[in-house]
Amino acid sequence: MTTSAARHWLWVDVETTGLGYDPDQPARNRDDVILEIAAIITTPDLQEVSSFGPFAIAARQSDLDLMGDYVRDMHTRTGLLDRVTSSAAYSLDTVQDGMASWMQEHGLTERVILAGNSVKLDFDFLRRHMPRVFSRLGYRVIDVSSFKEALRDWAPAVVAELEGIKNPSHKAMDDIRWSVRELDFYRRALGVDAASAGRATCA
Repeated sequence: MTTSAARHWLWVDVETTGLGYDPDQPARNRDDVILEIAAIITTPDLQEVSSFGPFAIAARQSDLDLMGDYVRDMHTRTGLLDRVTSSAAYSLDTVQDGMASWMQEHGLTERVILAGNSVKLDFDFLRRHMPRVFSRLGYRVIDVSSFKEALRDWAPAVVAELEGIKNPSHKAMDDIRWSVRELDFYRRALGVDAASAGRATCA
């Protein structure tokens, strides 16, 4: 069965200077920025169709000054701080235009389903910083962390097994590929195979 591009899922992971809000005062927004982005298009049965990135996005010192110690240490360990301040970093507009063209090439033009881990953060950063990409997204998302929390109550051994092998890298492409693998793990634990996923419909 051929899956239409309209039912393909867009997986996105962004690395940022922070959460976009003050953790101590969540109602207060912060001007955090995207430092790195990667994306993958999959079919609903989680077969990869195409990938985009990862791209390090050029940052000003004023942007980097927003980082707390935890985030700064994390991005230093992965080498991201070196990449965003080097000549190899891309402008946000260049990456946004490239991502919009890539989505267009694969038929993702409207009501695109965004997928990822704790994907509300990625959704919000796309809304604030990449409006040409965000305008193609629908309001429905597939959040892997929601499956994880449900299975924590329904089948805690499944979550414990996966947590025992997870090794997050905090690199955008590695993390988004892990998210796809994680959802596939939960899908199989729920007894949903690729064939039935391809046949599933919802009115």
